[in-house]
Amino acid sequence: MIEISGLKYRYKKELPEVLKSINLSINPGEKILIAGKNGAGKTTLSKILSGIIPLLDKRGELEGQYMYGGDEVFNLKYADLKGKMALLFQDFEGQIVSTSVREELIFYPMNLGKFYRESTGRAENLAEQFGMLPLFDRSISSLSGGEKQKTAILSLLSASPEILILDEPMTDLDPFSQDMILEMIKGYRGTLIVFEQSVDFYACFDRIIVMNDGLIISDAGKETAGDIKMLEGAGIGAPEVFRAAGGYFPSMKQACAGIKKDFEFDADKYSTASAVRNKDVPAVIQVKNLSFIYPGSREEVLSDVSFEIKKGEFLAVVGANGSGKTTLMKILAGIYKDFQHGEIFYAGTSIKKRGVQGQVGYVYQNPDNQIFAETVFDEIAFAMKMKGAAESKVKSRVGAIMEIFGLTDKSEADPFSLPKGDRQKIACASVLVSEPDVIILDEPTTGLDYLSYRGLMDIIEELNSKGKTIITITHSMEAAASYGERILALAGGKIVFMGDKREFFSGNFHTKAASVRPTELMEASLELNNRLILNSREFSKCWRKK
Repeated sequence: MIEISGLKYRYKKELPEVLKSINLSINPGEKILIAGKNGAGKTTLSKILSGIIPLLDKRGELEGQYMYGGDEVFNLKYADLKGKMALLFQDFEGQIVSTSVREELIFYPMNLGKFYRESTGRAENLAEQFGMLPLFDRSISSLSGGEKQKTAILSLLSASPEILILDEPMTDLDPFSQDMILEMIKGYRGTLIVFEQSVDFYACFDRIIVMNDGLIISDAGKETAGDIKMLEGAGIGAPEVFRAAGGYFPSMKQACAGIKKDFEFDADKYSTASAVRNKDVPAVIQVKNLSFIYPGSREEVLSDVSFEIKKGEFLAVVGANGSGKTTLMKILAGIYKDFQHGEIFYAGTSIKKRGVQGQVGYVYQNPDNQIFAETVFDEIAFAMKMKGAAESKVKSRVGAIMEIFGLTDKSEADPFSLPKGDRQKIACASVLVSEPDVIILDEPTTGLDYLSYRGLMDIIEELNSKGKTIITITHSMEAAASYGERILALAGGKIVFMGDKREFFSGNFHTKAASVRPTELMEASLELNNRLILNSREFSKCWRKK
């Protein structure tokens, strides 16, 4: 039993409170989703719940009481919680301590006194259950971001803690891996607390708590996911199908009945919305028979890949963790130059003869691999300064994009002192500010709340409308279906689909091959009248309120 009362916290005396009078009771075995936008106080609360604050991190000012199993947690030593509580950090790479998957999965239980054979057996079972057995002896550094996130989660599960706390555990996972984690959540025998920026996974939880500005503003059941007005006030988007239907429904069947009751389908509007629009424009990037093997490895990451990207198009790249998406995009951006076989042309010229620096911008999956400057302003301004832009233009453009991303008040802050969501915004802004001809974004919405996500995608759409070529890697099928025209899907280093997104989401063949799944709104639209609706904007055009 957890009892928290009157909890307040600030990181420094001169800073405002991050948590304000939090009162919270958690019963053994409960599965709780705590949702909130960037800056709501979620990560701070997760660290207090796990005991990291104040037992290890003693820097801030803390008030209130935290009782666990009859003990005042703030009076304990961190060792007293060993094996009882485990926390997945939002920045999960920062907690991986070993060099291989095997070593990482046995590290925690062996530190709790478990024998090597027992720890290894448990690790192998988890790896098999979560599709990680083929990677069991791989080095951590060779894994994709999603594979690293799964490794970090499994390392905690290997110790079977009484209370498992996960801070945004889905950010880097492909849809099939997300399903595995959701199944684990449903069946977890201990208490499980998940912090997220959305309520999309509401169905797996007993309670949904919503935070805003350091306060708990709602603590209720699954119906919270359909409280559109309250969620929007907290900077959170309701699940897409509830936004379409106008509120919460306990099942897909009931949601469809509610839509049929209140809306009518416009066949003419659907015909217009679903028409394929072929653009007769030249290719800006051509890839021919590309294969790639990392130095020191014998395994091909990419195998005989060929495709074209048209000038000015908006392309989504999808596929399972480890399918080769990031590797392919880094090659296109000129970051990886030594591909073994094949040819890549940019505007008709081989990139081996002429580089793409300044013409192709790349936003890294992990913003910490990109950020280096001492202040937010200097990080965002760097590319423009390197191009020799006038100081007045730099100040104007950087100021404007910081305003869009909500970073104005953090202009002089050290980027690494800010939350991961803010660092993701900084990384995106630092590339978008100089408006290169081709912009590649690797999971750009990772760590962003609903409002920041919409703001970023609006910026990207505006750049695309001005003729910029946009390529985004994404595990969000809502994003893939809402933005752009075409989809490139990878599996095992090979292309399994390249074409119109409506064709990709029609039927299960292409989505299964790419280890993705249609959205609930797509499934609801097919249930309604067998007409595929891709996104909420399309729904609002084709289904009119009666």
